[in-house]
Amino acid sequence: MENLTGYREHHQQLLRDLRDRANQLVPAIKHPVSDEEQTLLQDLKALADAGELDEHGIALGQRTLCKIVSLYSNLAPHIHPDLFWYFGGDCMHFIPDEDIARYQALDEARYEAESSGETFHYQDARAKIFGLH
Repeated sequence: MENLTGYREHHQQLLRDLRDRANQLVPAIKHPVSDEEQTLLQDLKALADAGELDEHGIALGQRTLCKIVSLYSNLAPHIHPDLFWYFGGDCMHFIPDEDIARYQALDEARYEAESSGETFHYQDARAKIFGLH
């Protein structure tokens, strides 16, 4: 995996950004923060601070993002679409079909580079596939 540059870092940064935004917005909704809201904030912190996510971490990410979409309408727009793809599962319902095709192409390019031992720069490939430069 050393030839894959930026993949995990990209998603960790998105999780840190979401955690930071949640820490600003959730307490602003009401004081004191409920147990459920405190759990949400703790789950986002755990995801943002985690290294490589195992099955438990992926499941936690799916539950957390779906909870945000269904219960925290002020926070949901701050979820980067890349996180929905990254966690998959029920999160896939929140990705437009045309973006799913782009994410599939990005994953295929990443797997192809990995299998051939080539260096894969995630940010560059993502920008190219999504037409960002």
